[in-house]
Amino acid sequence: MAQKTTLKEIATTLGLDISTVSRALRGDKRVRPETSKLIEETANRLDYVPNLAARNLVAGKTKTILFILSSLDNLNESYPCQKSFEFLHELGYTMFCALGRQDQEYAKQLLTKLQQGIADGALYIPNGNEDCSILEPTLQKGLPVVLIDRDIPNSSVPLVTTDNSQASFDLVMWAYQKGYREFIEIFDDSDNSVTTERRLGAHKAFNQLGINFSTRTKLKLAPDLPVCLIGTNQSSVYSTAIENQKIFIGRDICFCVYDKWVGSTYPAKDVRVAVQDFSGIAEKAVEIITGMLAKSKKKHQKVYSIPVLEYRTINNDFSAETNA
Repeated sequence: MAQKTTLKEIATTLGLDISTVSRALRGDKRVRPETSKLIEETANRLDYVPNLAARNLVAGKTKTILFILSSLDNLNESYPCQKSFEFLHELGYTMFCALGRQDQEYAKQLLTKLQQGIADGALYIPNGNEDCSILEPTLQKGLPVVLIDRDIPNSSVPLVTTDNSQASFDLVMWAYQKGYREFIEIFDDSDNSVTTERRLGAHKAFNQLGINFSTRTKLKLAPDLPVCLIGTNQSSVYSTAIENQKIFIGRDICFCVYDKWVGSTYPAKDVRVAVQDFSGIAEKAVEIITGMLAKSKKKHQKVYSIPVLEYRTINNDFSAETNA
């Protein structure tokens, strides 16, 4: 493989200083037009290809954002990735998409690429298992990172996510208005702030209504009362219902979940779905990171909460109703 032509070779060929050649190829007006033309012609003849990474390190700006996600198959990740691209494109930015592979060390390597000048900053959807050490090298260099949807415990970077507490509160209130009086909360114990906020929102509603609730591992239900199972997704509430189906015989039950419900509602009479506004989340994340790159003096919050896009009700006859 032939070696790339360097600035030094062009300078030697023309008997000029490297600094003069470098300025001319960057379009610096301080170089005389006839000299610039000669340098450009020589660079083309020698097939000179500029080292963009090195140039960007000097200039400090690539107009490029790195977007890191765990899976292209998960619409909750691929959709905000797509929308971020669209919003960045409108602002004149390029976006690279990279898979973190649910591997902290690999994702850390991707973030380290920022220090090599490939991008000005990163939008990052964590997989939920990272710790804040993954961000330290990047933040030490002053490079902006904005988290989308999920938080990294103890991190200081901005997070844009759904108003999960309010969404869970609204889901419980809807079920109560529908006549459900027993509740089973199915949010796993973890340091994930999204899960924590969802749990706290549900508990706030339980306290306000003055009702007791159970968890997946501690089921204490009064006889015969209609019961609502509220959790993060279809899998968690459905599996809990099937595992404990003897308890639910003769009762009306409903499910309250996030994002989507696919197929039959069985054994539930009603399903209520909080649909997250991933387009709004992506738009806000892009606004934040481009503001950071523009050196905006606006102080950024730790968490930006985006309201739920809409609530959908699915009945056991497969009919669906939507309301904001």
